Amino acid sequence: VPSALIDWQSFADAADVCDETVAVKAGGTIARYTGGGGIVSAADDPIAVLEAMMSAMAGVLTTRSGLISIYAGEAQTATVTLTDDDLAGPIRVTGARSIRETANAVSIQYREPSAGYNFAGAPDYRNSTWETEDDSEVLWTELRLPFTDDHRVAQRLAKIHGGNKREPREISARYKIKAIQIQEGEVFTLDSDSYGSAANGKYRVVSRKINPDGSVDITARSETDSKYDWTAASEEQDPPAGTVAAASTPTTATQARSNFAAPEGNAPTGPCQTRRHIPTPRAPHPNHHDV
Repeated sequence: VPSALIDWQSFADAADVCDETVAVKAGGTIARYTGGGGIVSAADDPIAVLEAMMSAMAGVLTTRSGLISIYAGEAQTATVTLTDDDLAGPIRVTGARSIRETANAVSIQYREPSAGYNFAGAPDYRNSTWETEDDSEVLWTELRLPFTDDHRVAQRLAKIHGGNKREPREISARYKIKAIQIQEGEVFTLDSDSYGSAANGKYRVVSRKINPDGSVDITARSETDSKYDWTAASEEQDPPAGTVAAASTPTTATQARSNFAAPEGNAPTGPCQTRRHIPTPRAPHPNHHDV
């Protein structure tokens, strides 16, 4: 990929998020997101590799102003508010997901260093609050992390993954040109009189299309910041039997790390290697409304 087609600032910003420290149960801290264990060859398509690496930071691979950009998984502050006055067409709000579409427990596979960086099972992520909301029925989903080699990072990624599957609303709407400033992967505030306070709040853009007339088609999912929170003392689980717990600093998987060269002065720093969570497209839920 030519360097001129890459938004290097977005990579640097994502690396800063990855380098943030998170407390661990044993004491001390580790980086929020690290990457290692995945096998990459020079013959692999760089975009496909980047998409695969996004899972290591709950990230999004997208384009911004025509450049390849990434976002690391974190709570964002919305800087744009869209109201009914900004609509250029109908808006559809999809309500609560069906029991088949949600989850309250996550089974995790990650690269375990002591197992030769083969896949191993990290402790399952379980959330009692979610289970109570689902009438105590355990609803499983799976998360496979080909570029994560620390079970503690994998557990935090599983919470984000589960939180994404539990987001209660999705909107599809055509907006006026004001919405062009919101990129895929970014958040905005919805303030609509059509649905009241229940539907309003923060949303993250899942897809965006700019039309010839300047209108912007946006599909967005409600965004709950708490899925990025982590309390190690109560949420971190011990590593599975037969594996070796990582030290209080991130494990380095030197022999398996991918290497993408950046022009000098532009390359992001830090241990973060990337991959993305892309919400699975699904048919419209019967609980939706068009206005």
